[in-house]
Amino acid sequence: MKIIIKAFIKNSFFIARLDIAGTWSDTPPICYENGGCVLMFSISIDGKKPIGCRVKRIPEFKIVLVLGLENPMVIECKEFEDFADYSSPNSPGALLKAAFFCTNILPLDYGNGNISLSEYLANTHHSGFVLQSWSDLPKGSGLGTSSILAGCILSALWKVVGLEHEVTSVLHAVLDLEQMLTTGGGWQDQVGGLCPGIKVATSKNQLPLQVETSSVKTPEGFIEKLEKHLVVVFTGKTRLARNMLQDVLRNWNARSPAIVKTARSLIENANETIQALEEGNLELIGKCLNDCWSNKKKMAHGCEPLVCRQIMDKIKPYVLGISLAGAGGGGFMCMITKQENAASIIKEQIESLKIPGKPTVHAATIDRQGLVVTIDSLSNEERF
Repeated sequence: MKIIIKAFIKNSFFIARLDIAGTWSDTPPICYENGGCVLMFSISIDGKKPIGCRVKRIPEFKIVLVLGLENPMVIECKEFEDFADYSSPNSPGALLKAAFFCTNILPLDYGNGNISLSEYLANTHHSGFVLQSWSDLPKGSGLGTSSILAGCILSALWKVVGLEHEVTSVLHAVLDLEQMLTTGGGWQDQVGGLCPGIKVATSKNQLPLQVETSSVKTPEGFIEKLEKHLVVVFTGKTRLARNMLQDVLRNWNARSPAIVKTARSLIENANETIQALEEGNLELIGKCLNDCWSNKKKMAHGCEPLVCRQIMDKIKPYVLGISLAGAGGGGFMCMITKQENAASIIKEQIESLKIPGKPTVHAATIDRQGLVVTIDSLSNEERF
């Protein structure tokens, strides 16, 4: 009898983090010195399969990494040296390799001993592992894919070696994992994707960092109403948040007056958006979303590519508010529309622009479940 652990977001396909207000306030060292407050939706897009992973033990003393579901890339790791590129984020399987160190399933100081990978697996775990991950979100989507996937992987690995954990532990562990990967970043992505519904996450300006998450209470039936006005658009342009992150942190470390002032405004905007949601005020939510985008542009110059500006200008008459997800620069765009179920109208307007990247329009729904880890028993030699 074999055991397979699956970590996935249940009942969704493109499950992701949609930041509505407070973006950048979660980013170290800004959150260490200024505090952080980010309002997020956990969303599914078109109600399909999730971002996720699955892991199982195998009798062979090796680690097999499988990237993707259809036509996957398979990486066999038989020596510790096969993990040497875990800190190179562009190397295939780097995220999965770093996760084995982050969870302490493998020792980070493996180079100091004379033991081989197979010997270590045999003596410590009495098995090898197969770890498979997947995501149907486009690369550079701005929806927090890598951090959410990291959280899924950490949860699955801990579970398969019998270590109990809470979601809070996963949220903080993802920060550690991203430092191992040298990508950096804040805590909003994993909070937004792994914790369900509409929530606000905060951290005080202190060390050690403590992120606290709570649900935002909305009037009865308002979430269903909000979903009818919530539309997301993949702009067709991918982005690399790492470059913008470095520019923002340089300006913060130089104590640019504009950056310091905007960092305070981020938190004020998040608190105003929370109040709008608690009141069930769509118009005010739209205004807050516009203010959020204004703040993002002040934090990271160049985060609004021409193609995104063209789309925003075209659909402006049909929306109450609009913003690019995450750090901007491309990826997904979210909006609150004036009319209910307006995805077809938005699509028609964008298609009239004849943009080469072929943007796609999707209806989004609020995910109510967050991270789910399941255990399945396998009675055959099936490999995934």
